[in-house]
Amino acid sequence: MGPPGTAKSLISRRVASAFQAPAYFEYLMNCFSTPEEIFGPVSIKALKEDIYTRKTRHYLPTAEFAFFDEIWKASPVISHAVTMMAVEVEAFEKTDLLIISDFIIGNIPAEILAEMTAQRKADNRFYSLAIGAKYLYNRHKTLFDREWAFDPVGSKVYQVTV
Repeated sequence: MGPPGTAKSLISRRVASAFQAPAYFEYLMNCFSTPEEIFGPVSIKALKEDIYTRKTRHYLPTAEFAFFDEIWKASPVISHAVTMMAVEVEAFEKTDLLIISDFIIGNIPAEILAEMTAQRKADNRFYSLAIGAKYLYNRHKTLFDREWAFDPVGSKVYQVTV
């Protein structure tokens, strides 16, 4: 999350490019985003045979790295589907999540904190990369396993300590 021009998508692509040929998915969300744009189109050929399946290659279900720009603009249907996919799909077990934002959220609902605790028990880890240090004072200090901040003026990344 952050204003335009803070290099969120660039940083996401650079992190993904550090790995050998990762399956990368990036999407600019809006209130009209549809499940087909995120999860892949329904296969018409399979549907003719009475089989409901999606073509997921190059979409979120097959991505090793995913970046949603302006995710707060997504419709409730998309937001819920993405959340349920991350929580329920076996492929996301033992997965790390990096949140790139211009702030680190300070007030998290109890049910989200409980879900994150459950995910940690399944060997999932949560990391944050804050663009700038403006809101670091308001962060939830135990939410992330590791935190970094990117100084856009000096073009440096430093680890945030408690």
